[in-house]
Amino acid sequence: SWRGTQASERTFLRPAAVASSGCGRRRAAARASSCYPDRMTPFPLKVGDLLPRYRAELTNAAGQPLDLTTATAVTFKMRAKGGTTAKVNAAAVFIDRPAGVVEYAFTGTDTDTAGDFDTLFLITWPDGPQTIPPSGFGFIKIEASF
Repeated sequence: SWRGTQASERTFLRPAAVASSGCGRRRAAARASSCYPDRMTPFPLKVGDLLPRYRAELTNAAGQPLDLTTATAVTFKMRAKGGTTAKVNAAAVFIDRPAGVVEYAFTGTDTDTAGDFDTLFLITWPDGPQTIPPSGFGFIKIEASF
């Protein structure tokens, strides 16, 4: 969650609900992307699924969209819950910079293991990096399939 162009104005990630957010309204195709609803609700996938993409609307502490216009890069990170090694550490994309919408497309072996995973985004600004959320993590639950 972030808004503003000065580092002191940026806060932390607060993904928005699909039904009420611009994130859900802006997605290109209903099955291609899914907004991450909140940090307590798991983003569900089955082992081997690469869709839906992991989309988040980054906002500031007041709930306003974080303007990412001046951000130079965004990275998605995912690790096993409680783990220390990243399973995913890869470039994400800006979907709507002024609205703070970013997205990660799963690839290869990103979802080959069942379990609970912590997630975060690393935004690179001209004046340095910022981790979103600043405390806690997003949550992906990958279930076994048959």
